[in-house]
Amino acid sequence: MSAAAPEAPRRAVPPGRATHAAPRAATPPAPSVRTQAREESGADEARRSGPANVPVTISRFPRSTPLGRRAGLLGIGLLFAGLNTGNNLFYLVFTVMAASELVGFLVAGRALRHLRAEVTIPRRGRAGSPTRITVRLTNSSRWLPVPALLWKMKSAGGGEAEVTTPALAPGATGSGTARLVPERRGWLAFEAAEARTEFPLGLARRIVRLGPIPAETLVTPALDPARQASAGKRRGDVRRLAHPTGSGEEPIDAREYVPGDDARRIDWKASARTERLMWRDRRGDPPLAIRVRLDRSGGAGPAFEHRVSRAAGTAVGALAMGRPVGFESDDLELLPRSGPAQRRKILDYLALVGPLGEGR
Repeated sequence: MSAAAPEAPRRAVPPGRATHAAPRAATPPAPSVRTQAREESGADEARRSGPANVPVTISRFPRSTPLGRRAGLLGIGLLFAGLNTGNNLFYLVFTVMAASELVGFLVAGRALRHLRAEVTIPRRGRAGSPTRITVRLTNSSRWLPVPALLWKMKSAGGGEAEVTTPALAPGATGSGTARLVPERRGWLAFEAAEARTEFPLGLARRIVRLGPIPAETLVTPALDPARQASAGKRRGDVRRLAHPTGSGEEPIDAREYVPGDDARRIDWKASARTERLMWRDRRGDPPLAIRVRLDRSGGAGPAFEHRVSRAAGTAVGALAMGRPVGFESDDLELLPRSGPAQRRKILDYLALVGPLGEGR
């Protein structure tokens, strides 16, 4: 029979002192699907919103202007005149003209290379309404100025906007703004912006490009006023889909409660403040929920775009009146809600939705 090993003596804990267990390494909780989706949407939103730093590219070789070509021909004539006559004055004038053109090339290139650009494009726009675009330039040069520039911005859909930035002194910052009216809904992306300058003497032209521009604008459909609205055609639609709160419009009268008044309209907060039983009169019925449905049958064309605009106009008009709005489509169903969040969900969907195609 083997003897049991003696147990190690335990250290007595003085009364009133708590024991502390060894800390365990905390395991970070795994991110939920909703958290991952929120992070991905946040990164995508940051990519599509401004302001965004845009690289500046300058043409390597300048192009002659009409004034520069005439000056070049005049210089060549003076050179031949000096060679034929031996007059040093012709050589001097030719040297001054050639040096001026060379210095102009170098100064323009060095000044434009110190440009830093930011392009600000709104996150959302509306078809048929002006969208504001801002180009902000910073001249980081210590002693060279930058001339005023006229930028032409071309969108992927064929639209064009012109932005004029002011002349910048060394170390200065300036911005220009333009308005572009999107013609159709969807993503509005700009390929690049281009400007031409004949700085400083007008003898040569350089091309400056901004791009690529990473920001994009989500263009929502134009709002078409709706003639009719669908508000719960089947029995129980509104009760099943919406939960209106409140008992009507804003209170229009407050007075002391008298026997016979509806006890459900007693204002208990006002009664606590005044130490009297206060009663508020509310007139009107609860706002009726509206349900908007988009028919996606058929192919792309003016008819489908009209249905999209009409759905957007119906939803936005009802939300502006404070009514809960629900939305239904083949791949989306939103419960009737009110407020800017519901408006954004509906318009964002209508900005990118497409038809199902012929035969559906």
